[in-house]
Amino acid sequence: MSQDGSEAEHAVLPSGENRDEMEKRHKAEQRELELKGRALVKQANKNKKKVAEAEASILQMRYELRDRHRDEAAAMAELEEQGLAPAAADAGAAAAEAAQQARAPEADAAALRKAQEDEEREKRRAKAQRKKDKAREKELEKERRREEERAAAGPDARTVELEALSANLLPRGLAVAPIRSDGNCLYRAVAHQLAVAAHGGDGAAAAAAAEDGHAGLRRVAAAHLREHAAEFMPFVEACDEGAYEAYCALVEGSAEWGGEVELRALSRALRVPIEVWSAAAAQPMVVGEGEEGGAAAPLRVSYHQHYYALGEHYNSVVPLRHST
Repeated sequence: MSQDGSEAEHAVLPSGENRDEMEKRHKAEQRELELKGRALVKQANKNKKKVAEAEASILQMRYELRDRHRDEAAAMAELEEQGLAPAAADAGAAAAEAAQQARAPEADAAALRKAQEDEEREKRRAKAQRKKDKAREKELEKERRREEERAAAGPDARTVELEALSANLLPRGLAVAPIRSDGNCLYRAVAHQLAVAAHGGDGAAAAAAAEDGHAGLRRVAAAHLREHAAEFMPFVEACDEGAYEAYCALVEGSAEWGGEVELRALSRALRVPIEVWSAAAAQPMVVGEGEEGGAAAPLRVSYHQHYYALGEHYNSVVPLRHST
């Protein structure tokens, strides 16, 4: 602006604006500039160079706003001298305007606080998401390493054993039917075989019927062992009469794991041969083969050394179409 104030003649006021409205606008523009300045400094995010640039920009905008307001005030004064200025608002409107202006700083402060709170919430949300993503990526990386280690180590013993056993069974149309591992697996497997035969090869019905059949088979095995003690006692460790009876009691009423002695007792008592398939041989070991009066169709079980980490296990062997 020149020293003689001639620039005031060129200041452009909004059409129809009176002095009160002009001063109100000036105050609003000053508040807007202050808010804009705070936002610029905040965006600089404590970067010294950016903060300095923001402060310089804010200072320049303040000078420009001050000069424009001064020119507009001078132009308004000239209009008033010439009687060309719009009439001022009435007293009631002026009072309402004053009250609104008094509330404006509080509203601006509330709006600024809300904006800051929203920004802080967004920062916390973004930080939590980054933390979550980082944890997920870490877990995925662990799983990738585990997969690489498993691939480098090759298949585990259980998988190798099952593949070898399946290679023996599949050409004959047979497959393994899993039996629960609870110490009763041998008896459950034989019960499952009896149920398969009784239900015409219906695997689902056999599984349901065999669920509690193991208890009866334990009693059958124990009774046969007691009746033929002289034959079986030599195959039982630390065997005298007292120890042998204790052994029979375990067979009858516990979850003690069963083996070849119990299989032979069951085969004799049921008068049916029992095929025992394993990964170690292409042909099954047949217990009770050639028994007098034995059934023509054998029962089939599979013997596993690595099926469970706890040790040996027996499953049932069924026609392939009934293995699921």
